[in-house]
Amino acid sequence: MLKAGLDANDAFVGNQKGDVKSAIAGAAKKVEAVYSYPYQAHACMEPLNATALYTPDKCEVWTSSQNAEAALAAASEASGLPIAKCDV
Repeated sequence: MLKAGLDANDAFVGNQKGDVKSAIAGAAKKVEAVYSYPYQAHACMEPLNATALYTPDKCEVWTSSQNAEAALAAASEASGLPIAKCDV
């Protein structure tokens, strides 16, 4: 999926300078290589902890996370509030 996104013709471009595709097409010599590396889990370097401010109307959580969407879902489930009323 990642490779497909990187190779897509209509991929999101935040900043563009020059025309890479034309430069590559007109190059006198082309070198192509494909690299891959197995998935490596990220090791936490920080202590695993969190601070939360809960009120009946809102739940705010300050934490370190590599999966903020899961942290948001956990805050919503733990607080009993909808996700729209939770911030991580």
